[in-house]
Amino acid sequence: MKVTAIVSTFNAEHFIGECLEDLVNQTFFAEGRMEILIIDSGSEQQECKIVEEFQKAHNSILYFKTDEREPLYKSWNRAIEKARGKYLTNANTDDRHHSECLGRLVNKLEENPDCDVAYGNLYKSSIYNESFDANDKSVPCYSQTFNPGSLLLHDFIGAQPVWRKSLHDKIGMFDEFYEVVGDYEFFLRAASKGCNFIHEPKAEGIMLWHQSALSTKDSKGVKEKKLLFEKYRNPKKIVQFYQKNISSKIFDPAIDSFLDLGIRSLCYFPQFASNTPQFDLKLAKNCFEQYLDNPIFKHNLSSLDQVSHLSDVEDMNTHIFYGSQEELPSEFELKQIPSTYLIKDGVEKINGENRQKFIFNSTKFMKSLFSHLPIQDLTKYEQIFIYGFNERGKLLGKYLLSLGHNNITFVDNFYGEINGGSKLTDFNIISFEYLIPCHNACFILAMSSHHWKSVTTQILIKYPDSEIQKIDRT
Repeated sequence: MKVTAIVSTFNAEHFIGECLEDLVNQTFFAEGRMEILIIDSGSEQQECKIVEEFQKAHNSILYFKTDEREPLYKSWNRAIEKARGKYLTNANTDDRHHSECLGRLVNKLEENPDCDVAYGNLYKSSIYNESFDANDKSVPCYSQTFNPGSLLLHDFIGAQPVWRKSLHDKIGMFDEFYEVVGDYEFFLRAASKGCNFIHEPKAEGIMLWHQSALSTKDSKGVKEKKLLFEKYRNPKKIVQFYQKNISSKIFDPAIDSFLDLGIRSLCYFPQFASNTPQFDLKLAKNCFEQYLDNPIFKHNLSSLDQVSHLSDVEDMNTHIFYGSQEELPSEFELKQIPSTYLIKDGVEKINGENRQKFIFNSTKFMKSLFSHLPIQDLTKYEQIFIYGFNERGKLLGKYLLSLGHNNITFVDNFYGEINGGSKLTDFNIISFEYLIPCHNACFILAMSSHHWKSVTTQILIKYPDSEIQKIDRT
């Protein structure tokens, strides 16, 4: 058996039939080279009856039910122990594949025996049980070529990878501590051990984007990702990542790892961000603070400080950053899209060493973030509320303050829950429940798009006539 598709189900009766139809239509299944292994994790619904109908027609569909509900990754581990395939994939009940998707990923691994994981590209779907062929492909979520630093920034492996079963012999099973990001942790662990990944753009699928998905229904995924980054973004792990994945006589992992990751943190492109650049100035700062006595690190910190504290629009200009000695592909090159506010500008000799040079354009940076917002029209509002005290929100607040907007309040239930509010930097931060109703207000949502719907409902109940804008492009 070439590949085992693992299906974990709990109360997914309305998805399981189309999920199995999608899988039996894979060319590998039709050729008898694929099995479908279903773990019914104590479901309260009748998935079993639907599975039984498929089993009557197909003898390569295996079904196991647990007495009690199990977390997702415990269910996957149970399936892995039973799987007969040389290769494994997780088949989420609400996602769908191109008929050649899994075959193309398996073939990619067959052609590259040194690689452990193959991954493809996705499209978003907002229609329950939409087939791959029916999807209009209007919202692509393309992945990118593998890079160790990129994986420390975001999970670009996606929802439908194929990996060798032998990978578990190398690095162990999925960590059952996690309930949402265990697959991301698994691939971070693999990369930290020097395992190889390969991208196959022609392997395509669709991912249902909905509020009740495990990764988006509450804040658990955010909390788990924070713990994950604390584990894998410590200095020792960062060096280990680069040491295991880059073989070069001129690349010094102890130094160049932090310069490379710091610059990547300034501009990267998560799979589900529609090619909108993202940034993590806190991670960049942590990287550039590793060697405060090194003039290159000091220079980068100074440039980052200028980027982080834009106080006057007229002062916006370009800032120089220096990276590793080795010429590594930038994030926009890995993604194969045009550069935005951060561009590579060749090599410059610094202290006798050739360093990659990058130019950060503050004007383009602000434009890439906020050009879709009606900045000039905001003067007509009595009060501007920025919902989310995070990096993007704070930059918008500073930008608006520099334009003369003094009526800005941040709404953040975490920062503003103590005594009904708090004062940080130049802004008031208050939790939503303590806001006093006012007329002619504008709310700008700075949180993840997963929360837009619920927060919008909350706002309109209290402020029915308010304007609602979004910091991210829709």
